[in-house]
Amino acid sequence: MRLNRVTANIIRAADFRERLIQQGAEPAGGAPDELDRLVRDDIAQWGKVVKALNLTADFYAPLPVCSPSRNSGFHHESPVLCCQS
Repeated sequence: MRLNRVTANIIRAADFRERLIQQGAEPAGGAPDELDRLVRDDIAQWGKVVKALNLTADFYAPLPVCSPSRNSGFHHESPVLCCQS
């Protein structure tokens, strides 16, 4: 719990909060069980997207190119990533 307290104090510091906001982050803190719940919810939500799109952790894989598809009723094989979505 000491680490949680120290981290919460840092997040509450105005200059640190401002720096996070400038970088597009949302400063937040809370109890460890809140973080656990947040991570589990994110995994449940984004896990479905990852599976549906058959994504992998290969950071060098190119994104699908948006072009008409002959094999599906969609403009693109992955309508979630389609330029017309």
